[in-house]
Amino acid sequence: MNQPSLVANYKSSTPASMECTYDTRDGAFRSWDVAALFPGAVEVCEDGQALIAQAVEDAITAERNRLARELHDAVTQTLFAVSLTAEVLPDLWDIDEGEARRSIEELRQLTRGALAEMRTLLFELRPAALKQARLLDLLKQLSEALMGRERLLICLDLDGDCDLPCDVKVEIYRIAQESLNNVVKYARASQVEIKVRLDASRVHMAIRDNGIGFDPACVKPTSLGLRIMRERAESIQAELQVTSWPGQGTTVNLDWHKSL
Repeated sequence: MNQPSLVANYKSSTPASMECTYDTRDGAFRSWDVAALFPGAVEVCEDGQALIAQAVEDAITAERNRLARELHDAVTQTLFAVSLTAEVLPDLWDIDEGEARRSIEELRQLTRGALAEMRTLLFELRPAALKQARLLDLLKQLSEALMGRERLLICLDLDGDCDLPCDVKVEIYRIAQESLNNVVKYARASQVEIKVRLDASRVHMAIRDNGIGFDPACVKPTSLGLRIMRERAESIQAELQVTSWPGQGTTVNLDWHKSL
């Protein structure tokens, strides 16, 4: 005769009252106390839960600190520049009207950049809002924030519109974000062009800068920025190509095709 298979069913509201029922040969069900049979098991479980809770708290604190640094480095400094420009503008108008008009344009650019930067930070705090936004709107906002913060000229060439899967939209946005961060950190560029062609079945994005470029053969395999971009592209089955040469800038091409 076949032996009945073991059936285990754990139930508890607290680790100390954990019980297990099992099917014995005679079909009877008996219960036993896990804590009594396995001394120390409950303590190990509680220690594991405490470690997980601490790890979550540490991650939340680290993210808050990161956002606080970005808020200080980007928005606060931009608003400080806005305040200084606004203070000298009346006197400047009396001295040189042409220069005053240029300062007004700079003031407009700074305020737009600060507003875009704040919206970007709010997206970081509320990921659900990031999923709801349109990809082209996200790229416009990202560009305006960077232009206001870094005084970097960004030319946008955006065409098409459709509802993309949330994961595809978010990963493409993150790749653009990382690419522009690399431009600011390393490229020494004065101009960036972002070209996007978008429809329901495919997305093509190209980000080109006129910076110092680099030799791809000299990039370490452990380079975090490029590795993250490639991993994001792979997660949505997109093709990512980064081309560059010393003195000739860098181009990031991404192509995503909807699976049939």
